[in-house]
Amino acid sequence: FAYNLAGLSYFNIGTYDEANRAFYNSMRLAIEHKENSLLAKCYQNIGVLYAELGRSVEAMDYYGKALNLYRIQKNRQDEAGILQNMGIILDAEDKDKEALGYHLSALRIYNELKDTLAVAGMYLNLGSLYEDQADYPKSLDYYNRALSIFLRENNKFGIAYGYISLG
Repeated sequence: FAYNLAGLSYFNIGTYDEANRAFYNSMRLAIEHKENSLLAKCYQNIGVLYAELGRSVEAMDYYGKALNLYRIQKNRQDEAGILQNMGIILDAEDKDKEALGYHLSALRIYNELKDTLAVAGMYLNLGSLYEDQADYPKSLDYYNRALSIFLRENNKFGIAYGYISLG
């Protein structure tokens, strides 16, 4: 567990080689001790690292491994988070239909969990996806939905992000 936290710390300060080393040490120990919950987090964090480094194929591979473990564990919250991350990568690669499928799957789960802030975040992702496609009415609709939730929840970061997106 400590290696995973160290990896997150290194990642957050931009020391990616050390982050990678720590995540792999954590993954090795998780496999050794059959700690599937920790293993899923390791896979997810390695995926995030690879996504940050622009290595989307590897990121998607690790996200897929994490997704499988989260589904086995019936961890819906983290399953939705992985689906969202996968959608973001596909959106960046202009694979709009695939990205939309992942985003809508994540949105469905967040709605089932009644996680309103995560729903708002998904609306921002969907707004961005439609903005990239120059479908501005749909984009604005999703951005406004997100902003409405952020305002209702008084989420300062979300409010700012919502206004930036609308701008």
